[in-house]
Amino acid sequence: MHILQLVVSLDCGGLERVVTDLTHELSARGHRVSPAFLSHPGAFSETLDPITQWCGNVDSSLRSFSPLALFNLVRFIRRNRVDVIHSHNPAVLAYGLAAGLLTRTSHVHSVHGRGTQGETGRSLKSRLRRMACRLGVRFTAVSRDCIHRLTVVDGLPVAKLYLVTNGIDTMRWLPPEPDARRRSRRRYRWNDDHLVIGTVGRLSKAKNYPMLIDSFRTMIKRRNMDQARLLLVGDGSERQALEHQVSRADLGDKVVFTGERRDVIPELHAMDLFCLSSDTEGTPMTLLEAGACGLPAVVTAVGGNPEVIAAGETGLVVPPNDPDNFSLALARLAENAALRRAMGAAARERIAARYSLAAMTEAYIDLYDNNLCGAR
Repeated sequence: MHILQLVVSLDCGGLERVVTDLTHELSARGHRVSPAFLSHPGAFSETLDPITQWCGNVDSSLRSFSPLALFNLVRFIRRNRVDVIHSHNPAVLAYGLAAGLLTRTSHVHSVHGRGTQGETGRSLKSRLRRMACRLGVRFTAVSRDCIHRLTVVDGLPVAKLYLVTNGIDTMRWLPPEPDARRRSRRRYRWNDDHLVIGTVGRLSKAKNYPMLIDSFRTMIKRRNMDQARLLLVGDGSERQALEHQVSRADLGDKVVFTGERRDVIPELHAMDLFCLSSDTEGTPMTLLEAGACGLPAVVTAVGGNPEVIAAGETGLVVPPNDPDNFSLALARLAENAALRRAMGAAARERIAARYSLAAMTEAYIDLYDNNLCGAR
């Protein structure tokens, strides 16, 4: 098959990592894949074959629809005989829907997250999803929570929704050898006595990092944990505000902002435990990667987090926006090395068994082949 992967861009992020890995895996299995960027290629695109790519050069805000970009996309699909359009997230759904109708090309759309922040079934995004569903677009979601919101809020029929959880290459994401762990820690002048709590993601409001910083501060003051450190891997619009919060809390030597990292394995290898303080999630790639690296996790009960984490076995799950309980959960793991080791080993087994890149790819191939190409 020839599959078009339609995204805004492949800047660093979880959705972008899914599309990049899926493109590589589909290509390795003999399929032809064309990454299509409405805005710009982005950092992850550098690992993909530039000859197969299409770019619409639309402003990244996507505030207005570009007929020129749609015209060029339709022309690319026709000239290259694309079999399946696979679009990702709401910003590109309108382009994928229009291009699919104009070229009579099968279309699948993946929803990587479905938050509750003010969006109702009357919103433009919800109406567009319902229209696309009625016009034959197949929808996938990365978590059961996401499927629930698509049915309850958007009114999509559950029979037309497919659960395809994210997956990672579990032979790449591995627990560190002792020397690798020491090297990773030396980058930040930490030794084996430091207790490192870490997270990976965009520094955005949805991640609720202010709560994480407050919870970390409460933990070290109540438990007198002067050797604890917080590692924030990533960059984004909230960085300056978070740095001011750290400064006001007098945590400057205990909190590290790494900035954007394309390869986060060294940072994960430096950690003792992983955490996500998010207000909304899909199935976070960083949570899968951390688990595969043998890290226990403390997460909020949003999106696919409770599906990934077996509470009490591979990590701890607490209510969202609850700094006191989040701080207590961090402290429980921080103070018990044996519990961290046991949960980390169980996390590695769970991710390898349930969230592999191979399983995700096979699910998409089955969807393309049996449900899409045959319905054209």
